[in-house]
Amino acid sequence: MGTRIVQRDANPKRTHAITFEHLAKLGPINAIHLHDLIECFRAFIDAPPSPSCTVLGLTESGIVPSFAMQKACEAAGIDSEWRCSSRDDTGGLRFRESHSHAPEHFLPHNFLDQIGEELWIVEDEVTSGRTIENLLECVYDSSNIRKCRVFALLDARSEADRQRFDDLCQIRDWDVTLQSILRMAPSSVVLNKRRDPTSSAAPVTQHFVVGESIAAALPSLLYGDLQGLQHITLSPWAIDGEHVVSRQSWDGCYYIYNALNDEPKQIWGEHV
Repeated sequence: MGTRIVQRDANPKRTHAITFEHLAKLGPINAIHLHDLIECFRAFIDAPPSPSCTVLGLTESGIVPSFAMQKACEAAGIDSEWRCSSRDDTGGLRFRESHSHAPEHFLPHNFLDQIGEELWIVEDEVTSGRTIENLLECVYDSSNIRKCRVFALLDARSEADRQRFDDLCQIRDWDVTLQSILRMAPSSVVLNKRRDPTSSAAPVTQHFVVGESIAAALPSLLYGDLQGLQHITLSPWAIDGEHVVSRQSWDGCYYIYNALNDEPKQIWGEHV
């Protein structure tokens, strides 16, 4: 799995961030990337199949992996639904993202009334675990849910963070498991070679999707209606000449990274 360490721009709480090739933030992805994630998450699914579940992706970076997890559930014959948190006020319960600039996340309206037997929370990276803890507190305090499972591409928590999480689950009597495809400290991540922005393998027409709208585009990518797409993201990363070689602002708060300037672009989604 292509892993990148990038420099955050004007973030006093975190100077570096980890992102993944499969999230489409630094370059386009295609159906192969989604199938890769589906196969990775399929390995986490119990045999015989788990009970019915609701798969919740945490916006923005949890959207792509949560979609893959729900498709893995379908492949395993598990009755499942796919939902995502939002940074827009949905009228649902809210929780805070502890790192970054602590933006609020909102659960879908009436979300807790529609959860299956288990809630499966999907993130790209668990850094300290505090955002997950905030979400779990929100869910357990407001529902009768018995079991939650947390899945991530990378568990980068320190041993102290892991112990704090385990202690909190025990004190609060939360039935929670946390599994990740990768588990390592950010400083030990082996970097893959960055995408070449001049690669001839890039689509002739670049398809870009803004913000949370990437959720609506993923089925088209998986089933071949789109050959590739790239995410226009809220993530503010600095140009480092290595993994981020160009950055364009979009609509005041979004960013396009490593785009091919001489190719036609089709942009769709929020605020287009």
